[in-house]
Amino acid sequence: MTENAPKPEGRSGMLTKAIILLLLAAGISAAFYAKAREPKNKTESPIIGLESSVPAPETSPSPNATDTSPSQASTEAPSSEEKPAPLPRLIELGSVRCIPCRMMAPILDELKKEYDGKLKVEFIDVWEYPDAAEKFSVRAIPTQVIVDSSGKEVFRHTGFYPKDQIVAKLKQLGILTD
Repeated sequence: MTENAPKPEGRSGMLTKAIILLLLAAGISAAFYAKAREPKNKTESPIIGLESSVPAPETSPSPNATDTSPSQASTEAPSSEEKPAPLPRLIELGSVRCIPCRMMAPILDELKKEYDGKLKVEFIDVWEYPDAAEKFSVRAIPTQVIVDSSGKEVFRHTGFYPKDQIVAKLKQLGILTD
């Protein structure tokens, strides 16, 4: 056998190459998927079916822009009339493709109707708007965040959250009184 002749690869060498190829393919697929998931219209609302005061991610800051937290942002036009006090909010950060998030949708709709004028209920799809997930430090979905009328986060829950427990927590926090 000559020194320049290729040595036959063992199983571990072939396995290593196969793993490397799989990792490369996964990385390329993830990059294409992330690019495909970017919102086509950066100004569209991050809310799916519910109102929101969380603005859509901006493509570039304007020279007159000020930093607005979710509690300070508003989608309403300014008026000369005196505005009512801001409402406490229940914000769910989830996805329309997440099964527990889908299970939460009718609960959020019921809460929105039952406590209209007392509580603002919002839903943000974190796959469509990852900036919102980052802003709220979401680690798992669904995540429900309760924000008082001053804009301060007062409670957070991760996972499916039954309606009776949500209402009990809102009453415990003094947000709902009935």
